[in-house]
Amino acid sequence: MGTLDADGCLTLKVRSKDLIISGGSTIYPRQVEDVLQFLPGVLEVLVIGRPELE
Repeated sequence: MGTLDADGCLTLKVRSKDLIISGGSTIYPRQVEDVLQFLPGVLEVLVIGRPELE
């Protein structure tokens, strides 16, 4: 869920169903993005989920 600005840039506001379960902990993509955005050299970041591969 997001919005488009006048220049056509998409800003994501909410990802209603994305989450990561790791070792019994629930992690939301936004939490990962909040950490990654402060790494040197990172300008923009977007984390998306994908089904686990077996």
